[in-house]
Amino acid sequence: MSPTRVFHFAVLAGILSTAAAAARPATPAKDPDTYGTSSLSFYRVGFSEFVPADSGLTYSDILAFTSGWGRYATADSPFPFVAVPHLPSGAQVLAVEFDWCDTDPVNDALFQVESTLYNGQNSTSLASTSSFGSAGCEFSIATLSTPFTVDNNHTQLVLTVDMPATDGKLAIAGAIVRYTLQVSPAPATATFNDVPTTHPFFQFIEALAASGITGGCHTNPPRFCPDAPVTRGQMAVFLAKALGLQFE
Repeated sequence: MSPTRVFHFAVLAGILSTAAAAARPATPAKDPDTYGTSSLSFYRVGFSEFVPADSGLTYSDILAFTSGWGRYATADSPFPFVAVPHLPSGAQVLAVEFDWCDTDPVNDALFQVESTLYNGQNSTSLASTSSFGSAGCEFSIATLSTPFTVDNNHTQLVLTVDMPATDGKLAIAGAIVRYTLQVSPAPATATFNDVPTTHPFFQFIEALAASGITGGCHTNPPRFCPDAPVTRGQMAVFLAKALGLQFE
Protein backbone atom coordinates (compact mmCIF):
# COMPACT_ATOMS: atom_id res chain seq x y z
CA MET A 1 0.00 0.00 0.00
CA SER A 2 1.44 3.36 -1.04
CA PRO A 3 2.24 5.74 1.84
CA THR A 4 -0.04 8.78 1.94
CA ARG A 5 0.65 12.42 2.51
CA VAL A 6 -1.24 12.19 5.78
CA PHE A 7 1.14 9.58 7.14
CA HIS A 8 4.29 11.36 6.01
CA PHE A 9 3.23 14.73 7.31
CA ALA A 10 2.15 13.25 10.61
CA VAL A 11 5.67 11.88 11.04
CA LEU A 12 7.30 15.07 9.75
CA ALA A 13 5.37 17.38 12.05
CA GLY A 14 5.96 15.17 15.11
CA ILE A 15 2.50 14.35 16.40
CA LEU A 16 3.80 12.46 19.39
CA SER A 17 5.92 14.78 21.48
CA THR A 18 7.03 13.93 25.01
CA ALA A 19 9.93 15.34 26.98
CA ALA A 20 10.81 15.85 30.61
CA ALA A 21 13.57 17.54 32.53
CA ALA A 22 15.88 14.71 33.51
CA ALA A 23 19.25 14.43 35.18
CA ARG A 24 22.17 15.86 33.24
CA PRO A 25 23.24 13.34 30.55
CA ALA A 26 26.39 11.40 31.31
CA THR A 27 27.52 12.12 27.74
CA PRO A 28 27.08 15.75 26.65
CA ALA A 29 24.40 16.19 24.02
CA LYS A 30 25.27 17.50 20.59
CA ASP A 31 24.63 21.13 19.70
CA PRO A 32 21.01 22.22 20.18
CA ASP A 33 18.62 20.98 17.53
CA THR A 34 16.57 23.52 15.64
CA TYR A 35 14.00 20.95 14.58
CA GLY A 36 12.07 18.02 16.01
CA THR A 37 9.66 17.93 18.95
CA SER A 38 10.42 14.58 20.54
CA SER A 39 13.81 15.16 22.15
CA LEU A 40 15.26 17.47 24.76
CA SER A 41 17.53 20.23 23.43
CA PHE A 42 20.13 22.31 25.25
CA TYR A 43 21.00 26.00 24.87
CA ARG A 44 24.21 27.18 26.48
CA VAL A 45 24.38 30.65 28.10
CA GLY A 46 28.01 31.62 28.69
CA PHE A 47 29.18 33.31 31.88
CA SER A 48 30.04 36.46 29.89
CA GLU A 49 26.37 36.82 28.90
CA PHE A 50 25.46 37.53 32.53
CA VAL A 51 25.69 41.30 32.86
CA PRO A 52 24.77 43.74 35.66
CA ALA A 53 21.13 44.79 35.77
CA ASP A 54 22.41 48.18 36.98
CA SER A 55 25.54 50.06 35.96
CA GLY A 56 26.43 50.48 39.63
CA LEU A 57 27.20 46.77 39.98
CA THR A 58 30.87 46.14 39.32
CA TYR A 59 32.23 42.70 38.58
CA SER A 60 35.29 40.75 37.59
CA ASP A 61 36.01 37.63 35.54
CA ILE A 62 38.32 35.00 36.94
CA LEU A 63 39.59 31.55 36.17
CA ALA A 64 37.23 30.10 38.76
CA PHE A 65 39.17 27.83 41.08
CA THR A 66 41.20 26.33 38.18
CA SER A 67 37.99 24.71 36.86
CA GLY A 68 36.96 27.29 34.28
CA TRP A 69 36.02 30.88 33.80
CA GLY A 70 33.43 32.59 35.98
CA ARG A 71 32.02 36.01 36.83
CA TYR A 72 31.48 37.50 40.28
CA ALA A 73 30.37 40.77 41.85
CA THR A 74 33.00 43.07 43.33
CA ALA A 75 30.59 45.51 45.01
CA ASP A 76 27.34 45.17 46.92
CA SER A 77 24.24 45.98 44.90
CA PRO A 78 20.50 45.29 45.20
CA PHE A 79 20.52 44.40 41.49
CA PRO A 80 21.48 40.96 40.12
CA PHE A 81 23.33 39.77 37.06
CA VAL A 82 20.94 39.05 34.19
CA ALA A 83 21.07 37.09 30.94
CA VAL A 84 18.44 36.71 28.21
CA PRO A 85 18.60 33.38 26.31
CA HIS A 86 17.89 33.61 22.57
CA LEU A 87 15.46 30.79 21.89
CA PRO A 88 13.06 30.42 18.94
CA SER A 89 9.41 31.36 19.42
CA GLY A 90 7.34 28.32 20.37
CA ALA A 91 10.15 26.64 22.33
CA GLN A 92 8.97 25.16 25.63
CA VAL A 93 11.44 25.78 28.45
CA LEU A 94 11.40 22.92 30.97
CA ALA A 95 14.36 23.67 33.24
CA VAL A 96 17.56 25.69 33.55
CA GLU A 97 20.85 24.34 34.86
CA PHE A 98 22.99 26.98 36.55
CA ASP A 99 26.73 26.27 36.67
CA TRP A 100 28.54 27.93 39.55
CA CYS A 101 31.52 27.92 41.89
CA ASP A 102 30.98 28.38 45.63
CA THR A 103 33.69 28.22 48.31
CA ASP A 104 31.86 30.55 50.68
CA PRO A 105 30.94 28.73 53.94
CA VAL A 106 28.25 31.32 54.80
CA ASN A 107 26.65 32.72 51.64
CA ASP A 108 24.97 31.00 48.67
CA ALA A 109 24.16 32.41 45.25
CA LEU A 110 20.47 32.61 44.27
CA PHE A 111 19.42 31.80 40.71
CA GLN A 112 16.04 32.74 39.25
CA VAL A 113 14.23 31.93 36.00
CA GLU A 114 11.81 34.75 35.21
CA SER A 115 9.59 35.99 32.41
CA THR A 116 8.87 39.62 31.60
CA LEU A 117 7.01 41.57 28.95
CA TYR A 118 9.00 42.54 25.85
CA ASN A 119 9.90 45.85 27.55
CA GLY A 120 11.20 44.21 30.74
CA GLN A 121 8.16 45.01 32.87
CA ASN A 122 5.91 42.66 34.88
CA SER A 123 8.52 40.17 36.01
CA THR A 124 7.16 36.75 36.98
CA SER A 125 9.20 34.07 38.76
CA LEU A 126 9.07 30.69 37.01
CA ALA A 127 11.62 28.68 39.02
CA SER A 128 14.59 29.16 41.32
CA THR A 129 17.54 27.32 42.84
CA SER A 130 20.81 28.17 44.59
CA SER A 131 24.38 27.10 45.16
CA PHE A 132 24.96 25.09 48.31
CA GLY A 133 27.52 25.13 51.08
CA SER A 134 31.09 25.48 49.89
CA ALA A 135 31.00 22.59 47.45
CA GLY A 136 33.37 24.15 44.94
CA CYS A 137 32.26 24.06 41.31
CA GLU A 138 28.90 22.34 40.81
CA PHE A 139 25.52 22.92 39.16
CA SER A 140 21.94 23.31 40.34
CA ILE A 141 18.78 22.79 38.28
CA ALA A 142 15.73 25.06 38.45
CA THR A 143 12.79 23.02 37.13
CA LEU A 144 9.71 24.90 35.95
CA SER A 145 6.46 23.53 37.38
CA THR A 146 4.75 24.57 34.14
CA PRO A 147 6.73 24.76 30.86
CA PHE A 148 7.24 28.31 29.60
CA THR A 149 6.48 28.88 25.93
CA VAL A 150 8.79 31.42 24.30
CA ASP A 151 7.00 34.25 22.49
CA ASN A 152 9.66 36.66 21.27
CA ASN A 153 7.06 39.18 20.11
CA HIS A 154 5.49 39.73 23.53
CA THR A 155 7.65 38.25 26.31
CA GLN A 156 11.22 37.36 27.16
CA LEU A 157 12.91 34.76 29.34
CA VAL A 158 15.36 36.22 31.87
CA LEU A 159 17.94 34.43 34.03
CA THR A 160 19.10 36.27 37.16
CA VAL A 161 21.91 35.66 39.63
CA ASP A 162 22.16 37.24 43.09
CA MET A 163 25.59 36.92 44.76
CA PRO A 164 25.81 38.29 48.31
CA ALA A 165 29.59 37.83 48.47
CA THR A 166 32.01 40.18 46.67
CA ASP A 167 35.31 38.44 47.36
CA GLY A 168 35.28 35.96 44.46
CA LYS A 169 34.11 33.01 46.54
CA LEU A 170 30.84 32.96 44.56
CA ALA A 171 30.92 32.96 40.76
CA ILE A 172 28.54 32.16 37.91
CA ALA A 173 30.09 29.93 35.25
CA GLY A 174 27.10 29.81 32.88
CA ALA A 175 23.73 28.16 32.40
CA ILE A 176 22.08 25.56 30.18
CA VAL A 177 18.44 25.98 29.18
CA ARG A 178 16.60 22.70 28.61
CA TYR A 179 13.77 22.97 26.12
CA THR A 180 11.71 21.22 23.48
CA LEU A 181 10.11 22.52 20.29
CA GLN A 182 6.43 22.18 19.47
CA VAL A 183 4.03 22.54 16.56
CA SER A 184 1.99 25.77 16.43
CA PRO A 185 -1.65 25.57 17.58
CA ALA A 186 -4.26 25.05 14.88
CA PRO A 187 -5.64 28.24 13.29
CA ALA A 188 -9.34 29.07 13.26
CA THR A 189 -9.78 28.74 9.49
CA ALA A 190 -8.56 26.23 6.91
CA THR A 191 -6.05 26.98 4.14
CA PHE A 192 -7.06 24.05 1.95
CA ASN A 193 -10.59 23.14 0.89
CA ASP A 194 -9.92 19.41 1.36
CA VAL A 195 -8.42 19.75 4.86
CA PRO A 196 -11.17 21.23 7.05
CA THR A 197 -10.67 22.23 10.67
CA THR A 198 -12.14 18.86 11.69
CA HIS A 199 -9.49 16.88 9.82
CA PRO A 200 -7.35 14.78 12.25
CA PHE A 201 -4.13 16.23 10.81
CA PHE A 202 -5.38 19.79 10.31
CA GLN A 203 -2.95 21.37 12.82
CA PHE A 204 0.12 19.78 11.28
CA ILE A 205 -0.77 20.44 7.65
CA GLU A 206 -1.51 24.07 8.52
CA ALA A 207 1.86 24.36 10.26
CA LEU A 208 3.62 23.15 7.12
CA ALA A 209 1.68 25.57 4.92
CA ALA A 210 2.34 28.53 7.26
CA SER A 211 6.06 27.68 7.27
CA GLY A 212 6.26 27.68 3.48
CA ILE A 213 7.12 23.98 3.32
CA THR A 214 4.17 23.17 1.09
CA GLY A 215 1.76 25.07 -1.11
CA GLY A 216 -0.56 22.13 -1.59
CA CYS A 217 -1.34 20.20 -4.75
CA HIS A 218 -3.69 22.69 -6.42
CA THR A 219 -3.98 26.47 -6.34
CA ASN A 220 -7.52 27.30 -7.49
CA PRO A 221 -9.32 26.06 -5.53
CA PRO A 222 -6.64 25.53 -2.87
CA ARG A 223 -6.22 21.84 -2.14
CA PHE A 224 -3.68 19.75 -0.27
CA CYS A 225 -4.60 16.26 -1.53
CA PRO A 226 -3.99 14.63 1.88
CA ASP A 227 -4.56 11.08 0.57
CA ALA A 228 -2.34 11.30 -2.54
CA PRO A 229 0.93 9.29 -2.58
CA VAL A 230 4.17 11.21 -1.96
CA THR A 231 7.06 10.79 -4.39
CA ARG A 232 10.69 10.68 -3.31
CA GLY A 233 11.21 14.02 -5.05
CA GLN A 234 8.36 15.65 -3.15
CA MET A 235 9.64 14.27 0.14
CA ALA A 236 13.09 15.71 -0.63
CA VAL A 237 11.51 19.16 -0.99
CA PHE A 238 9.52 18.78 2.23
CA LEU A 239 12.50 17.68 4.30
CA ALA A 240 14.99 20.16 2.81
CA LYS A 241 12.64 23.08 3.44
CA ALA A 242 11.60 21.89 6.90
CA LEU A 243 15.19 21.39 8.08
CA GLY A 244 16.72 24.32 6.19
CA LEU A 245 19.37 21.98 4.77
CA GLN A 246 22.53 23.62 3.39
CA PHE A 247 25.75 22.45 1.87
CA GLU A 248 28.86 24.09 0.50
